[in-house]
Amino acid sequence: MTDDQIGDALRDLLLSGGNRAARSRTPTAVDLDQALVDHVANRLDAVAPSRDRGFDRSVAWDLLVAAVTSSSPEHERDKKLLVAATHMLEMGRDPRDSAKPAPYEDTQALMKSIGVNSATLKRYAGVESNSAKYGKSISFRRYYAAVASGLGVNRDTLRPDKHIESDHFGEAVGRAYQRALRSDDVLLRAAQGHALPVDEAAESDALAPRRVRPLAWVGAGLAAVAVVAVGILVASNIGGAARGAAEAAAGLATIESVASEPPKWTINTAFWVPVGAPLEELEGITDGCADPRARDWLLKYGQYRDHYLFKVRNVSDETIGISNVVSRGTATAPQPGLIVKCSGGGEGGEIEWSVLRLEFGEGVVATLADTTRVSDYFWLNIPPGETSGVLVYPSGEQDFKGTLTVDVAPTSGQVAQLTIPALEEADAARAMEWHAMPSDKRVTLSLPSPGEAATCDVNGTELERCTANALRDAVDTLWEKD
Repeated sequence: MTDDQIGDALRDLLLSGGNRAARSRTPTAVDLDQALVDHVANRLDAVAPSRDRGFDRSVAWDLLVAAVTSSSPEHERDKKLLVAATHMLEMGRDPRDSAKPAPYEDTQALMKSIGVNSATLKRYAGVESNSAKYGKSISFRRYYAAVASGLGVNRDTLRPDKHIESDHFGEAVGRAYQRALRSDDVLLRAAQGHALPVDEAAESDALAPRRVRPLAWVGAGLAAVAVVAVGILVASNIGGAARGAAEAAAGLATIESVASEPPKWTINTAFWVPVGAPLEELEGITDGCADPRARDWLLKYGQYRDHYLFKVRNVSDETIGISNVVSRGTATAPQPGLIVKCSGGGEGGEIEWSVLRLEFGEGVVATLADTTRVSDYFWLNIPPGETSGVLVYPSGEQDFKGTLTVDVAPTSGQVAQLTIPALEEADAARAMEWHAMPSDKRVTLSLPSPGEAATCDVNGTELERCTANALRDAVDTLWEKD
């Protein structure tokens, strides 16, 4: 990330008030931009190659706190801006007595600390003194941070779309963050703060799944384990290993595959099938995947490889955020085969879909498919009782076997991780296989809709005769080149 990108990301994080969790509360580590965490992870790779995502996020957050609370500004003007940043994070000092923290839990005491009354608070902050909560009001925080730091006298001073000061704010916090990240001492202290004692780490590692490796910090004698798996649910708190993962996730959300029931297969549902499958049995199909015989055949001989659609329902009493759709498993060389596509039927439901792209591999995070967005990081808020959908377009040059997971973050409490159902029997079928189709070896059979004929094509060119033997010959010819 460039300095400007880091500044913009931190400005949005602090001045938008935890916009990934209801756009109101004070931001926390769970709101950190994916790109920021990746940026810090690159710094950690050389000395701590075996870590987990939660550890990187915790270190990234501690670096932010260190940057705004203990950094020495390069410019005099940055001092006020960094003071404002501490108040946006509820980590600032009382303007009347710098030896004490600001009284964020007491609205009346906060008003006294900057010398304002209820009428002034209403006029310039837009909040009522008898009901305003600092940690849940972005307007209140912007106003207090501006006044306490000496930057301005109203909430618009730090409103991203209203005042140039917000641009200066991002630049100042970004510079401070880069200084903290470049400091070996600051980075090491942040890492040490989230490491377990060696004996505790060894105990946690015994409980962890085999794929989770303990963190060994070179030269520091530290070790940490940050993920404990429980059944098909995985959860981690921000500081390290978490227990009770199943209970935490079950209380937040439910998840189901849209393709978990045959009637919900979509018009473009596609399966990879090996070249030796009895393709002749499909020659009597006249109604695509609306024909139960086609469904049964594909489930028996094929592996689903089209886009993955899943729905997450918020079953808690607070807004949750979902993010970090990740492929976890093993990638291997592709095998000869062909694609069989459905036609007709299907339903998507009356919900909005977030569209992501994912190149399968171990620990790869899906990104937003919308290239017009400034950031491709995915985060979606789901209010209590509501359901949201996610569509993942897979890609890759290698076969993949494993699972897809999604992070579920409550407004308060630990972050949980749910495993996305693969296709059939949503409660059980969590493991998935995906077969790559190299761009120069793409053979496709499209099942017909009523009144139409099946079509076969090879690398985009339609075959004159669409038969099982023609498809096998095409696959054999293409793969013989290797």
